[in-house]
Amino acid sequence: MQNPLLEVKALRERAEREVKERRFAAAAVSYETLAKAWLKASGLATTAFESRYRIELAEEARAKASKLRLKAARTPPPAAGSNAKGELVPGGGVVPSARDDAEGDGVHDAEERAEEVLEPCEPLSVLKAQLDSLIGLAGVKRQVNSMIDVIDVMRKREEKGLRNDEMSNHLVFTGDPGTGKTTVARLIAKIYRSMGLLKKGQLVETDRAGLIAEHVGGTALKTKAVVENALGGVLFIDEAYSLAPKGASGNDFGTEAIDTLLKAMEDNRDNLVVIVAGYPDLMSHFINNTNPGLPSRFRNTIEFEDYSADDLAKIFVLMAEKGDYKPTQECVEAVRRHYEGILVSPPRNFGNARLVRNLFDDARTNQAKRLASVADPGVDELKALTLADVEEPIRRQLKTLKN
Repeated sequence: MQNPLLEVKALRERAEREVKERRFAAAAVSYETLAKAWLKASGLATTAFESRYRIELAEEARAKASKLRLKAARTPPPAAGSNAKGELVPGGGVVPSARDDAEGDGVHDAEERAEEVLEPCEPLSVLKAQLDSLIGLAGVKRQVNSMIDVIDVMRKREEKGLRNDEMSNHLVFTGDPGTGKTTVARLIAKIYRSMGLLKKGQLVETDRAGLIAEHVGGTALKTKAVVENALGGVLFIDEAYSLAPKGASGNDFGTEAIDTLLKAMEDNRDNLVVIVAGYPDLMSHFINNTNPGLPSRFRNTIEFEDYSADDLAKIFVLMAEKGDYKPTQECVEAVRRHYEGILVSPPRNFGNARLVRNLFDDARTNQAKRLASVADPGVDELKALTLADVEEPIRRQLKTLKN
């Protein structure tokens, strides 16, 4: 039986070729066939994550097919003796022009991307205000604002005709879980777009499972697909060190993923930013001991420190407000004291805001149990989170952390 990922690769190459040749109706059929192939491949996946990822790719292929059918319907056929652009061709043949070829390269298709409806670009001042409004993260804010200043000055130098040394915009994020790395990455994607470094400014999140395939030759294909989704924006790779775990054999597919990623970064240096994230010691080893091409591309590291007890209490309040709850002062103080005690001797890989999310969810559940017997609770009662709602979740979280 043919390797399903090789079948997918052949179908995608055919579809892209047909788009480049402006045979949109044929390309629509090819993308529809590609969607079916991805669905077939999803049934052969060895993990639930892999299966869901392939289903998402099938949905993307179907969406492309729909767009191409519409495009085919409104694109008049080329006149005899001209190419797809309506340009006369010596000898009367119908062939794509050199400009068509240039426009078709690097697609799921450059013309398709041009037609994508982008969200309005937010002003840099608004994005900086959003960054500054984040709870805690003082050191992160300083570094990001410093990056903004450097990019701004380099742009001004360029406008005056001055030479700039090449600067890498790829980043390393280090820190424990729940310290806001994904949130900041999403903001940086928008900031880079606002400053003209990226066209779209979207954030695509992935990890080892999203890049590495189970079949020989499949990892490069899978990594390329993820990169293509991130073009014009930021690719955020969480726990990137897992691509090259210490002690892994030379046959580990992670090496293939890294090689493919580095080539994609070089080929798309003006259209892609990569952020790799993970624990400090593991990320240091990954960058400096895995591949000689990594240190030169990832020159800047932003360290995300653990939140303080006051910060974690503020995060609890913010989560509550977003959910239309209002914790009492006693409740908030209990949460603050809880994390103050933990941070005297924090456990390794402290979960930060993730722990707060778990605590908030448990408090919300306790509130529901408490009010279930109330026939007609008022609005204030339905919004209030009390000390009684957090006491038991706090005890349970402390017990879990000690174990």
